[in-house]
Amino acid sequence: WAASAVSVPAPAAPPSPLEAAAASELAAVATAAVSHLPARRRQIFLLVRLHGLSYREAAALLGVAPQTVANQMGAALTSLREALAGHAVGDSSLRTGLWSPRRTSLASS
Repeated sequence: WAASAVSVPAPAAPPSPLEAAAASELAAVATAAVSHLPARRRQIFLLVRLHGLSYREAAALLGVAPQTVANQMGAALTSLREALAGHAVGDSSLRTGLWSPRRTSLASS
C-alpha cells in the first residue's frame, strides 16, 4: 500500500497588527452604517444579509411584496457603499463577511 501525497494548504498567517486594526475599524464603521439605516431598511438588510433569507422569504415574513424587499436592499447597499467609501472598501467587500447573502434574487424561494 502506497500512501498518496495529499497537498494540505499551509495555515493562513495571522493578520498583522495593522491589518487587525484596519479590520476592526472597518467592522465598526460598517456596524454604525447599518445602524443608521431607516428601521425598515435595516430590518430587511439584516434579514437578507445576516440571516440569509431570500427576498421572497423576507417579504413573506414582513408582509410586503418581494419587490419592496429588492428596492429596500438596493437603497441599503447604496447607503452602505457611500458610508464605506472613505475606508478603502470596494464593492467586493460588500459581498464578504456581514455582507454575504445566501440568496438574493427574486427568483429564490
